[in-house]
Amino acid sequence: MRIDLLLANTVATFAFAVLFQAPKREYFFCAATGAIASLGYLFFEALGIQAASMTAIIWAAFFLMVAARAFSVLRRCPVTVYLLPGIIPLVNGMGIYQMAQALIAGDLTLGASKGLNALKISVSIALGIGFAFAIPDRWFKRLGRRK
Repeated sequence: MRIDLLLANTVATFAFAVLFQAPKREYFFCAATGAIASLGYLFFEALGIQAASMTAIIWAAFFLMVAARAFSVLRRCPVTVYLLPGIIPLVNGMGIYQMAQALIAGDLTLGASKGLNALKISVSIALGIGFAFAIPDRWFKRLGRRK
């Protein structure tokens, strides 16, 4: 498994938690959601699923959202405190940049290809989050009652 990528994504998630002004006491948990998303992605990549596979991204987003919902209940904070920084490792910013660069250079075929790939990744992230929202709230509220 790629420990360097996991560490970089965790640090990036922590930095975005600071940037998004998450409460200081939640920085560790925000970084943990980014690590969980990265672990989910790397796990499915290690199984032989292609690096840009939508399946790996859907599962990573699913694990991220489940962790964010669990932390939300346990820590009594809104789920977005954990979701927004945690989603950063999954977002395909380079693909969007390459699409814009190709379109500006006049290469419509490459631009369309990069744009379609970025769109597929965005839809995969949304599907993973949506699937995790389908889990009933009462499952997560049980975590909060165990304190």
